[in-house]
Amino acid sequence: MLGSSNLRRGRLATQLVIVLLGGLIPAAAVVGFALIRLGSVDAGYRALISHDVRDALDARRMQVTFKKQVQEWKDVLLRGADSAQRVKYMSAFHERERDVDEQARRLAARSTDAATRELFGRFTAAHAQMAVRYDSAFGRFDAVRGRSAGEADGMVKGLDRPPTALIDTIVAAYETEAAREVEAQGVRVQRDRRLVLIAAVVVLVVVVVLGWRLVTAVTHPLRALERAARSVAAGDLRVSAPTGGNDEVAALAVSFGAMTEAMRTAFTDLRDTAGVADRSARTLASSASSLQQTAAEVDGAAADIARAAESQTVALRSVVVSAAVVAEGAAAMASSATQAAAAAHRAEAGTQHARDAAGVASEGFGQIRTAADEAQPTIGELRELSKRIEGFADEIDAIARQSNLLSINAAIEAARAQEHGKGFGVVANEIRVLAGQSAGALGGIRQLTTGLRDVADRTTQRLERIRDSVREGASAVGTATRSLATVGADISESRDAVAVIVAAANPQRAAADDLVREVELVASAAEQNAASAAQVSATVHAQGAAGHAIASSSQQLVTVAERLAAQASRVQT
Repeated sequence: MLGSSNLRRGRLATQLVIVLLGGLIPAAAVVGFALIRLGSVDAGYRALISHDVRDALDARRMQVTFKKQVQEWKDVLLRGADSAQRVKYMSAFHERERDVDEQARRLAARSTDAATRELFGRFTAAHAQMAVRYDSAFGRFDAVRGRSAGEADGMVKGLDRPPTALIDTIVAAYETEAAREVEAQGVRVQRDRRLVLIAAVVVLVVVVVLGWRLVTAVTHPLRALERAARSVAAGDLRVSAPTGGNDEVAALAVSFGAMTEAMRTAFTDLRDTAGVADRSARTLASSASSLQQTAAEVDGAAADIARAAESQTVALRSVVVSAAVVAEGAAAMASSATQAAAAAHRAEAGTQHARDAAGVASEGFGQIRTAADEAQPTIGELRELSKRIEGFADEIDAIARQSNLLSINAAIEAARAQEHGKGFGVVANEIRVLAGQSAGALGGIRQLTTGLRDVADRTTQRLERIRDSVREGASAVGTATRSLATVGADISESRDAVAVIVAAANPQRAAADDLVREVELVASAAEQNAASAAQVSATVHAQGAAGHAIASSSQQLVTVAERLAAQASRVQT
């Protein structure tokens, strides 16, 4: 049946490929679209970060630099009494002034908004005017050698407010523009997300439809094939599977038909074979019964021979045991003497090693004493180092007190400047915090130096105890060396006495060994006779057991043949 079919293979695989491609191609299109949109979003964010956000950050930096410039003027007034400090902080003021002008110039050049460029122009003019007035006030302040800080501050009072207001306006404009761009970018991202979601839903619908068609085409013929298989399982081999179609399921149905045809032929042959097996099993059972009776008679005679040989073996074993006892006594005496000689030799070697170890220990005690003496100067250096650390701590404490005083003055000036001194007030507060942290760290440093002195004192005490222990250990090692010399002499005398015992015990052990070997030869011959008799008895017994097993197996074979014939008759062919 299978050879005559002309089915075309691969239709089911083709449908599966169509379903996969129908899902993968739209899915790939959706993924490609999503990647393109992600690239567009990434480009938008890069442009946002490289232009609007960067400009907003640069404007904020310009604002901070301007506030630092104003702060430098406060430092000029606070330290104006010192000519070097006065010149130093005024130079810093001009450096901040140049930084502000450079930052404003770069931002104005990058700006594309006319209103923003106009704000930069106004800020630059106000900043230049402020610089001129501050230079004039510094000239007056320097002329009086820094003794009229109030007069100099009054000359420039309020001049920093117009530039401050303009720069605040510029920063707010940049930050507003950056926020507006971020919001617009978020709207574009939401739109792209909705488009990708709609495309994914369309792909899912296409895949579900194609999959449903594939499942329907496969399950219907499989159900018909399942019904045919259940009939075969119930014993009806006359059923045939549906063979319509031209896909893999149809090929499976053709193979199923060929299988049922082969099963029908096999069950017919099985019924014929079961009858032949039944007749052969009955004949085999009769022959096995006769063999079993003959084996029982031979088994009785072999058992009598085995019992006689076993009695002879028991008597000879008693003689062997007695001879072995004598030999073991002689061997034990010789072995004990040999072990005693070896123990004496090892003890002598041990005393020599102990004397050598005592010498090494004496040298080690001398090295420990030398190391303890060399460590004493290092402890003195440790105490000197702790004193130097305390000196550094006192200097840092003085700096911390001056920083705290400076922060108080700065806070007073910040309060005097009101709204424009907020940044200066924050700096003053940070200086006060740093001064407090320095004071806390000083406490830790002082605790550390105290700990170093304590460690040095404890180390000195321990070195003294080590010297005492070394002296006591050296004395004990000397006493042990003298005792070991006495023990070595006693061991030498014991070793000579043991050698005499070993020489006398060896001949006696050799004679006992010869007696044991001769008796064992006689016993071995008797054992071989007994083993041969037992082997004959076991062989005959095994033949009887085999005959019984053959009879039992032949009876089971008869039963199996009957059951096989009954099962084969139930199948309908």
